[in-house]
Amino acid sequence: MNALLKYLLLFLLLFPLLVGKEVDVLHAGGAVKEISPLQNRSLQSVFVENKQSIYTAVRKENVAQDDFRKMELVAAKSIESLEGNEAETLEEFHQSNKLDVDSEISSVGFIRIVFDNDIFDNTDYYYTNGMRIEIVADFIKQSPTSRLLPGLKGSVYNYQGFSIVQNMYTPLTPESTEINNGDRPFAAYLTVGHFRNSVNVEKGIRLNSEISFGIMGPASLGGKLQAGIHDKEPLGWENQIENDIVIDYSIEIEKLLFGRKGIEIFGGTKARIGTVYNSLSPGFSMRVGSFSPIIKNQIASLTPLSAKKLKYSFFLKTNLSFVLYDATLQGGLFNFDPYVLNASQINHFVISASAGLSVYYRNLGLELGNFYVSPEFKGAYDFRYGRVSLVFGF
Repeated sequence: MNALLKYLLLFLLLFPLLVGKEVDVLHAGGAVKEISPLQNRSLQSVFVENKQSIYTAVRKENVAQDDFRKMELVAAKSIESLEGNEAETLEEFHQSNKLDVDSEISSVGFIRIVFDNDIFDNTDYYYTNGMRIEIVADFIKQSPTSRLLPGLKGSVYNYQGFSIVQNMYTPLTPESTEINNGDRPFAAYLTVGHFRNSVNVEKGIRLNSEISFGIMGPASLGGKLQAGIHDKEPLGWENQIENDIVIDYSIEIEKLLFGRKGIEIFGGTKARIGTVYNSLSPGFSMRVGSFSPIIKNQIASLTPLSAKKLKYSFFLKTNLSFVLYDATLQGGLFNFDPYVLNASQINHFVISASAGLSVYYRNLGLELGNFYVSPEFKGAYDFRYGRVSLVFGF
C-alpha cells in the first residue's frame, strides 16, 4: 500500500501537465496560415486554399466545439472537390454539394480487435495470450465515467470507446501441476474499460486515458480458455492467483519531438495505478510512412481524406518501466494466494520494445507488431510475443 501512495502522489504532481489550452487556429495536412479572428461572420469562417490542398479554420469564441468540428470536416471534404477551382466559403460549398454534416459527424466510429500471443515467436510462457476488443462511437461520451477521463482543450480529434480485455500468464512449464518456486505464477484477468483519446495537432500532443473494472483469478476464465486452445492441457492453472477485484487507471501523454512529411518522433510517459499495475513508463516512439499527422489510428481521424487513401507506416517504440507493483506476479490485494513472488524477487526496472507496421485503406485497418520484454523478476528469461490488430470503421 505504501507503493500505491507514492504512485498516487506522483500522479497528482504530473496531472497539471495534462491540461491543454484553447487554440484559435486548427489545421490538417500542411502548414497553417494564421488569420485574424472574424468579428462578423457566422459558420462561414472556413477557407480552402486549393493549390496547397490545405485549409485553415478559425474558431470564434461563440462557436461551439461540435459546430467547429463540422466546419472542419466540410473544409476537408472541399479540398477534394475544389481542386483546380476557386476557393469557396463553407456556405457556398454546403449549398452546392448538399453535404449532410450532422450524419457525417455522428457516423464516426470503429471496432478494433487486438490479439496477442507468444506462438508468433515460438514460445509458450509468461505473457502467453491476450485479447482486447474496442468499440468507438459517439454515444459513449455520455457515459458517467467520462468525467474521470481528461481530454486536451482545442483537440482536433477527441474520441471515446469501451474495451474488453482478457490477459493470461503462465510459468515456463504450464503442463506441470507442481509449483516451481522462483517461477512466474499462473494468472489471468478479465476487464471492461472506458478510454478516451485526445489529439491536439497544432501543439503536437496526444493524451490517452482509460479506467478499467473487472476480476482476476479463476472467474476470469483464463485457464479454461487456454485449455481449450492447447493440445496439451496446462494443468497448473489449479495454482493460479485467486479471485480478486480489478480497478485500474492509466494515463499517457505524448509530445511530438520531430515531425516532417513521412516521419514522426514522439517522447512520452505512461502511468498506471490500481489493484493490478502500479508503474511509470517513459519512452520514445518513431514511425515512417504515409499517414495523417500525429494520428495513431487513421480510421479514428475525423478528416475524411485519411480514410479514402492508402495509409501505411512502420513503427518502433521503446519504454523503460519503473514497476512498483504487479499483481500478476505478486498476487491481488485482498486474497491469500497459493503461490506468488515477493517484492524482493521483482525487477523494478523493465525494458520493453516493439516494432511493426500498420496499413489503412478506406474503412479497414491492419496492424502487425512484435514485442520484446526484459526479465520481469529474478531468474526470469526475457520474452517476446506477436500482435495482430484488425480495425473496422463505420
